[in-house]
Amino acid sequence: MPNNGGLMERGEKQVYVQDSVNYTYPIPDDYTLHVQVSNQYDNTDVSKKIRVRPQLNHLLISSNVPLPLVNQTLILEATVEPSTYAVVYTWDFGDSSESLQSIHHKVNHSFISAGVYNVTVCANNSLTVLTSWIMVEVLEKISGSTVSYNGPSELKHFRATVMTGSNLTWDFDFGDGSFQVNLSDGSISHVYVLPGNYTVDVTVSNTVSKAHQSISVEVYKLAVSGVLPTTCVMSGNKIQFTALVNGNISNLTFHWLFQDGSSLIVVTVSYNTSICIELRITNVSVQPSKEVVAVGEEVCFKVLVLPVQMRGYQFKWFNSSSSLIAVTENAQKCEVVLVTASNNVSNKTARASITVQHPVSDLSVGHDSESITLTVNTLALFWLASCTGSNVSVLWDFGDGSPVEQNKNVSHVFTTTGQFTVSATAFNAVSRDSVTLQVNVLNAISDLSLHTNQPYAAVGEETLISAISSAISGTIYYWTVDGISSNIQGTYQFRFAFLKPGVYQVRVIAQNLVSRKEAAIVVEVFERIEGLQIECQNLINVKYVPTQEELVFIASITKGSNVSYQWLATQSGIKHQFTESPGGISVQLRASNKLGEATSVVSLLAVQRATGAHITTQSNVVALGKVVNISVSVVTGSDLEYLWYVISGVSPLQTHASFLLQTFTTVGHCLVRVLVQNVLSQCNVTKEFNIQEGIQEVDFKIEGKTHPFYAPTSSAIQLHGIIRKGSDLHWNWEVKGANLYNAFDQTFIYTFPYEGIYQVSLNVSNGINWEMVSHSVTVQDEIEGLTLNISESFFCTEEQ
Repeated sequence: MPNNGGLMERGEKQVYVQDSVNYTYPIPDDYTLHVQVSNQYDNTDVSKKIRVRPQLNHLLISSNVPLPLVNQTLILEATVEPSTYAVVYTWDFGDSSESLQSIHHKVNHSFISAGVYNVTVCANNSLTVLTSWIMVEVLEKISGSTVSYNGPSELKHFRATVMTGSNLTWDFDFGDGSFQVNLSDGSISHVYVLPGNYTVDVTVSNTVSKAHQSISVEVYKLAVSGVLPTTCVMSGNKIQFTALVNGNISNLTFHWLFQDGSSLIVVTVSYNTSICIELRITNVSVQPSKEVVAVGEEVCFKVLVLPVQMRGYQFKWFNSSSSLIAVTENAQKCEVVLVTASNNVSNKTARASITVQHPVSDLSVGHDSESITLTVNTLALFWLASCTGSNVSVLWDFGDGSPVEQNKNVSHVFTTTGQFTVSATAFNAVSRDSVTLQVNVLNAISDLSLHTNQPYAAVGEETLISAISSAISGTIYYWTVDGISSNIQGTYQFRFAFLKPGVYQVRVIAQNLVSRKEAAIVVEVFERIEGLQIECQNLINVKYVPTQEELVFIASITKGSNVSYQWLATQSGIKHQFTESPGGISVQLRASNKLGEATSVVSLLAVQRATGAHITTQSNVVALGKVVNISVSVVTGSDLEYLWYVISGVSPLQTHASFLLQTFTTVGHCLVRVLVQNVLSQCNVTKEFNIQEGIQEVDFKIEGKTHPFYAPTSSAIQLHGIIRKGSDLHWNWEVKGANLYNAFDQTFIYTFPYEGIYQVSLNVSNGINWEMVSHSVTVQDEIEGLTLNISESFFCTEEQ
């Protein structure tokens, strides 16, 4: 077959030019085989799908959990060799669930119940089919464990169950030292040797969980503890008897023997008892000894019971207030007494009624008066203030012959005065009690007035005030002085000493047991005049007054009130007087009031005040060591004295003369102060004195030399003044030459401009005197440029 060829493709193309070929695929996959046939006339090709698969030789199943739990997701994995390419897995889980086909070698599955399952997987790659299986044991956790037993008995059968759990192992601890372990069944029987209460512990476990449960069991021996009823039973009635046993009644057989001649049946346990038989009560009645009784009073109740028998009855008593004795109300009370008669087989109750009252006690009466004294012909109210007792009635007897009244509250009018006994009697069905009240019936006070023994009262002196009334006897008086004292109890006469003057209201309250009256009087109180004196605001040292001033005279007293003053012819308390010149003054005063009068006279001396002091001297400048007359004058003033302050630090010199002769011993300024005074006033005056020393022996020097004086021209030279005595100096220099020159210091510098003779004068002065000196000064030019010329250098002796 000329020009034939074959083409196969997978990945890289491989081409074979031949009509048959053997080829081995190294990798499993799906391939397309192309064959192309051609000659010189035509060509054609054909292709075919080829699936290349490996030969499977091993299949294994594994699980991620060796012992899975119910509803736990389990991962199952199928391992196939040599390749898993294009393998389809079919899973059968052996739990009646549908088979699962998948291309994945891992699957998830959960079992819904415990058990051992055969899980099978089939691996198919279209070339080879392999099957493998694995046994999977699915466990369930233990829950809801319970333990039960067959009830109290000697032989115990226990049964333990769980709600969920598989492959269980049971362990039993019976509480008596016995154990059963590693049991596959939860039911077991156990025989206890001794009776008692035991705690049984059951532990159930499997590979994946464990649970614990306990139960208390009672183990006993069968015994009969009694037969019911234990009390008496009624004869002729059918009685049901009950045996008290400690076993399971449903499993027991009882044999009863009533000693009636029947044969005795052998029983496992026996018990003997006695039975009491009594008659039924048919009638009960109660009979009290009294129908009405007092609280606390003993009452006898008699009970009649049918059928009558001497013993076997019991009685229980009741009443409506729970106690026959504890009745505390004042009201009447009806008590119902109940009695129950009983025996062992029956009971009956009877009742009886009895009235219980409190005895009358603690009786007291009240009335509307504040005391036991009443007013005649006035309505008075009386009442029962307190009373203990039930259903109480009250009778009133007022002791004045009036009829007896029955009521708890009554009113009564006494028509005559006197003392009466009011009686109140309270009573009920069980007791009675009486109480009396003594009353005093009086007339009321009708009028009251006050009177004094004198028109005016004096301070500190006793005043008598009398109260006039129609009812003097039996009346109490309370006296009050407004602002001083109040409610002083006394008689109808009141004596009082007022301590201060003024107008006082004195009041009295007259009171007896039935009435009260009040009266008042105004008492005017004066104080007697004592210690009258005349005072003056301008008065100095008891007797001096100033002139040229209005004098105010004031009357003063140590004691006295409502005083009138008479200054000579005036009625006022103050007298104004004006004194023009110094001299004596006489003042008279008369003071009076309602109680008397007093007179006072005073003598005074008028003095003129010192004003306008002035110091006069010939000059303020005073010569040292010489007597100076210093005089002081005033504008006004009388009876003057002078204090001279001349030397500092030295006590002043006191004189009555207005001048002073003074010699000053030191130079300088001296301040002289003079104090001019009298008993009324003083004034100061001050003057400064300049004490100077007189000038003596004035002279001057030039360049420290005395005259005669020579001085060069055009040179500054010093001129200095000198003096032997003198103070407060004034220097006046005068240089007379071509020009006049003046200087005013003790020392000055001067330059003489030209040669010649100058006249220099010095005048020294102060406030006391002056002195002058004058000298001439010769002024010359200085010699300069002096030379010596010689005609020959050599010459002979005595040659010219």
